Amino acid sequence: MLAYFKEFLPEDIVVKPSDALGINSDAKEAFVFALLGYLGFHKVPNNLPSTTGAKRQTILGKIAW
Repeated sequence: MLAYFKEFLPEDIVVKPSDALGINSDAKEAFVFALLGYLGFHKVPNNLPSTTGAKRQTILGKIAW
């Protein structure tokens, strides 16, 4: 996967595994869900219309108190 990204990105973009950034590769999914929750909690759009097919940015998920 990293080789695929490197092939299509400009040479000045450095692609590293998440372990090199201090994020255990086994915890990537949990990290991303935490990020999505954080963004939603702070009312920041957390979807990417160009990849989901959505018409606009929006806040996904629901905060239950």
